Amino acid sequence: RVKTTVKYDTEDPVWNEEFMIPEWRSKQPLAISVLDRDIVGEDDVLAVLELSNCQFFPHGFEGTLPLANVWEPTNDRMDHELEKRNRAARPTLELKITVEDVEVKLPDADPAAISMP
Repeated sequence: RVKTTVKYDTEDPVWNEEFMIPEWRSKQPLAISVLDRDIVGEDDVLAVLELSNCQFFPHGFEGTLPLANVWEPTNDRMDHELEKRNRAARPTLELKITVEDVEVKLPDADPAAISMP
């Protein structure tokens, strides 16, 4: 799990950030969530995306993807026009994924002594 920096007061955030995800394995999907940072209470999930491994493994991916708008109002006092605009939003994410093949080197040992679960 990795987190970007928080972008304040913007409807069109740009991250331009790079991450290594060493825990990721080739059969796993990649899940992305976009949150609205709240000073009080929990952050609101605005949009989500899940990429199956076949969409970016083994050759990577570069392009724009639609995010699922999962925004929900947090209280009954929200301005009606703002709620309407938020529900109608169709967010997208420009994304570049590079997959690096990392070779695992085992220490010199008797091959019969190495076991794999």
